Amino acid sequence: MCGITGYISNKYHTSCKDKLNAAIDELSHRGPDDAGNSFKSASDTEVVLKSFQQWDTGCLSRFIGMFAIAVWDRHEKRLVLARNRMGIKPLYYNVNNGCKKIRR
Repeated sequence: MCGITGYISNKYHTSCKDKLNAAIDELSHRGPDDAGNSFKSASDTEVVLKSFQQWDTGCLSRFIGMFAIAVWDRHEKRLVLARNRMGIKPLYYNVNNGCKKIRR
C-alpha cells in the first residue's frame, strides 16, 4: 500500500527500464496485483477490500505499514476490526446499550 516508484534522468539510458522494473519488483508485496485483480481507482481502500476478498483475514499478515480498518463481511454478517501490529494507527470502538460506535 502507498507504494510509489519512479526514475528520473536528464538523458534516456538503456538501464532506466531495468532500474524501474527492479524498483517495481520491490513493491510487488504491497497488494494482490499478482493475482490478476484489476482496480478501478488508485485508492488503498480498494486494495484492502480486494485483499480481504481473496485472503479473508489472512490479508492482514500481508499488509506492511500503518493501518486501521473496519470491514463488514455481509455474507458472513461479521465485522472485522484490525490495526497494524505496532498499533500506530488508532482504532477506537464503543459498545453502549447494544449499539457499537467505531471511529478510526
